[in-house]
Parts: sequence; structure tokens; C-alpha cells
Amino acid sequence: MQGIAISNDGEPNWIKIMEEFLIRNDEVGIHNLITSIYPNFDTKYEDWSYLRERGILAPPNSDVDEKNTIMLSMLPGIVKSYLSCESLSNANDCSPFSDMEPPKLLHSLKISGLPNHWLDLKVGASVILLRNLNQLIWLCNGTRLIVSKLSDRVIEAK
Repeated sequence: MQGIAISNDGEPNWIKIMEEFLIRNDEVGIHNLITSIYPNFDTKYEDWSYLRERGILAPPNSDVDEKNTIMLSMLPGIVKSYLSCESLSNANDCSPFSDMEPPKLLHSLKISGLPNHWLDLKVGASVILLRNLNQLIWLCNGTRLIVSKLSDRVIEAK
């Protein structure tokens, strides 16, 4: 590695990384990253000790979503999609939200700290519990889990 000076004082303030250590931001590069961190993922995806020793960190959530989608496609089985709530309030309600833009706008928002509108899962997928809403089952935020069963989401009208 060598330093590259981009300022007038001659101090190197950029580091040039050799080509052999770079991972290209394309489909092949991302797949190579995943297979180097998770070798034999297709057969070991339910092995706790295998998963415990590996992880990929990516700063923007969009990169995390992309890698999660690719890894989910590597698992056997059918993807099941879950959607968040479709409306803010009752359509007959005269609340301040009744004039709000269509839900499509709300579904497109990606806000840090809030889950996305769309969640894809498969049996065998590794997930991390972000927020435990039922503390009686003794799980902590950040607990790694493996999906063992998926069912249809039923919303009852009140």
C-alpha cells in the first residue's frame, strides 16, 4: 500500500488499496463477498456455531437490504412477504390524517429506527430481534434467531 497526497503539504491522506483486496460493488463482487464470509452457506445456514462466527457489516441500510435479499435467495424454500399496516386510520374518520397522501408514499419511506413496509422471510433465515415487544418470553434486543415457522398474517377488524 502506498499513500497518495491530495493536499499541498505533501502529507499522504489517502491510502491506495491494491486491486486484489478490493471487492467491486457489482453483483459478482457482492456474491464473492458473501461466499467468502459464508462458505457452504446453502448447507450450514441453520448451524448456530457457523452463524455465530460470521457477519457482514454495511453502513447504509440499502446495502444491508441488498445483501439480505441475496442471502435469502440462497436459502431453499419459498419467500413469504409480510407488509405493515395499510392505513393510518379508519376511512370514515374525520381525523387530520384522513386527507393524507395514499399509503404508497408511506410505504416508500425508509426511516432509521422504523421497520420497512415490506419484509421477506423464509424458514431457516437468520434474523436479529431489534425490538422485543413481549419481555415475558425472555428475549433481549439483538438476539440472533432462526425462523422456524411462517404463517399467514391475519388482521382482525375492531
